[in-house]
Amino acid sequence: MQNDRYSRGIRQRRVYPEDIGAFLIPVFGAKDQACVGERILRHQVLNELAVDLVNEARADVEALNEGTLDVQAILSGALKAPTADDIPELAEDGA
Repeated sequence: MQNDRYSRGIRQRRVYPEDIGAFLIPVFGAKDQACVGERILRHQVLNELAVDLVNEARADVEALNEGTLDVQAILSGALKAPTADDIPELAEDGA
C-alpha cells in the first residue's frame, strides 16, 4: 500500500529515493522475519514456475498453429498438461 501511495509516474510507476524515507517499516521478531523470508523465497520459486508454464503454453500454441503439436498424444492421454494439483509438487522440486 505504501508503494502505491508514494509512487509517481504516468507510464511507469516508480518510487523515488526521497520518498522511501516516508515508508513505515515494522520491526518483526526473528521468527516472523524468517517466516516472511520463506514466503518471499516461495513466491520467487512460484513466479519462476509460472513464467516457465506460460512459456511452455505459448510454445504449444505456436506448435499447434504450425501443425507440429502431437495432438494424438494429447487425445490418447499419453501427454497431459499440468493441473493445479501438480503445482505444489513442481514448486517443491524447484525449491
